[in-house]
Amino acid sequence: MAGLLAATGCSNEVPSDATASDATAVITAPIDVAHAVPITVGVGIDSAADRVEHVALGSTVKLTLLDPEQAEQYFVDGYALGKDVQVAKGIPEIFQFVADKPGTFALRSQTTQTVLLTLQVG
Repeated sequence: MAGLLAATGCSNEVPSDATASDATAVITAPIDVAHAVPITVGVGIDSAADRVEHVALGSTVKLTLLDPEQAEQYFVDGYALGKDVQVAKGIPEIFQFVADKPGTFALRSQTTQTVLLTLQVG
């Protein structure tokens, strides 16, 4: 996923031992948490392949995922959403990212490839 992504509990701060070039690599787009577009998905509750969420290009998205049945990993096509972040069973996980690519992107289960919603950016 292009742009800066942050999972709950992660920081947007650059480690104190990072060099100037490390900082450039870590922070690629500002995250405007105060004006984030909230999207909440309950797996098996309000998730569906035909669910479409529209966001403006350049918007910060605050995506909250909850899977009441099992722990799972999820991803958004075209973005690096929470790579290797396990969403625990019954506990919401929040991912924030900048929707900096126009187009249509599916939110999917890493295991089953099931589409939970489609994100329309533009």
